[in-house]
Amino acid sequence: MLITPLLFTTSITLAGFLTGVMFGRITWGRLEKPEIEAAMLPDRADAAPLHRELAAAKAQIRPLADEVDRLKRELARARKGEAAALPAPDASAPDIRQLKGVGDKFAQALAAIGLGSIAALAALDDAGLAAADIGLGVFNGRLKRDRLVEQAQLLNTGRTTEYEARFGKLGGVR
Repeated sequence: MLITPLLFTTSITLAGFLTGVMFGRITWGRLEKPEIEAAMLPDRADAAPLHRELAAAKAQIRPLADEVDRLKRELARARKGEAAALPAPDASAPDIRQLKGVGDKFAQALAAIGLGSIAALAALDDAGLAAADIGLGVFNGRLKRDRLVEQAQLLNTGRTTEYEARFGKLGGVR
């Protein structure tokens, strides 16, 4: 008896299909076992010490970041030939468009509701944040989602190193 090409192709396809099903059953069957799933997911009891360790590490880094910021300010004053006196607050105030997530249109919307400066954003409390959020119209929710108050507080206090560690490189005005 001769095997026709159609029968040959069909038998090869069927053999490949059955091999694939068997291989898949073996592979996926092993991944669904509870002991493997338990090994892949961290225990909640193990997470608490890690969170404490992270908080302690952040507390150790904060004074170092403050020192880096102070040295950056001193270097900038030395390069400008300034004395050790502090510059006028308005001269050194960063533009609100340097915050991550704030473009020209969003900056205009913030200025329209009285939040056109980083100092104004940094001074917002929870009630003021909710009221400002309502007044932003199409930008509703952006203050909280983009963590703009947190960004503004860091920049307003001169903590640029911590800002860059959390939010990325401080950008220039677009």
